[in-house]
Amino acid sequence: MANVYVRYVTWVPGTPGSRKNRPRGGAAADIVAPPLPPTTGLLPGETFQCPLAPRSMTWYDGRALLQSGDFAFWSVTGGADGAIVTIQNVPFPTKVGNTDIRATAWYIKGGGGGGGSGFRIDAFDVNLGDFVNDDFVNLTPNSLTTGANNDGWVPTTSLAHIKAYLSINAGSFVDWKVVVGTALVNREDMDAAAGANAIAFAYYQPNVLPRPVDPREVYLPLEINMDRYLDIKKLLREANRLMNELYTPRPFWPPFSPMGSVIKNGQKAGAAGGAVAGGVIGMATAFITTKTGAEAGAAVGGLAGPVGLLIGGAAGAVIGGVIGFGIGRFFK
Repeated sequence: MANVYVRYVTWVPGTPGSRKNRPRGGAAADIVAPPLPPTTGLLPGETFQCPLAPRSMTWYDGRALLQSGDFAFWSVTGGADGAIVTIQNVPFPTKVGNTDIRATAWYIKGGGGGGGSGFRIDAFDVNLGDFVNDDFVNLTPNSLTTGANNDGWVPTTSLAHIKAYLSINAGSFVDWKVVVGTALVNREDMDAAAGANAIAFAYYQPNVLPRPVDPREVYLPLEINMDRYLDIKKLLREANRLMNELYTPRPFWPPFSPMGSVIKNGQKAGAAGGAVAGGVIGMATAFITTKTGAEAGAAVGGLAGPVGLLIGGAAGAVIGGVIGFGIGRFFK
């Protein structure tokens, strides 16, 4: 049988603000005391549902000072399908195996940057469920590399390019998650724009068997935005409505139904189908991180709709989708 231990903690960058001064496994400070009692006696094959993590919390620190912070991500270790991290505040249920499960909700305390504008970065071991002290980035300009690895701080007085190592002791690079602010991310590469402020974590994990993907996190490089996830749902509903209209038979008889109106209807249906298909594929390809790809995909997909009339309205949707795919890739 297995037990489940749930913690709510705040991320500790280091003392004073240094990753190298932080002992391994010492990046967490509990913000809910006493710790929640464990869930006990779970059998292999059962599932455990982590509770909802509030988007923000307040607590008193060791000096009895009131602190506040925002939710960053869940870390869950010990599940039968392997360790996971997710920025959703209600993660998917965890399948119980033969080991105890440890679920940790990580919060970022308000404030706490370096001097001036900059990026706070750190490396997270997914299997350990904690931050680690390994060197993990190279920077351009190179003069910033040592400070970034020792202190986890990248000043942004000018543009800086951050490249995560492909592997460290914790395993292979998985992705960056930007938990505060925004950043342009492409796999292990992340740009810190001049004057920008952000907090981002690089996640590492040994190669493991594929596990089910939370459909709410269909991206890897950038943080997901639930508003954009809802945009996708609305777009899919509109796609379903328009495709149903697309396949509604248009009468060619009696003669008073002019062929011209039939063609016009076909053009409209093809354009609409093309716009929606292009937008859906464009947005998905852009990893739901920017609306630019979606808008471009929808626009060009719509223009492709009338062209598809030559071989039928449905083909207009397909052509729009293909072109939208390309545009989404270009603008992602």
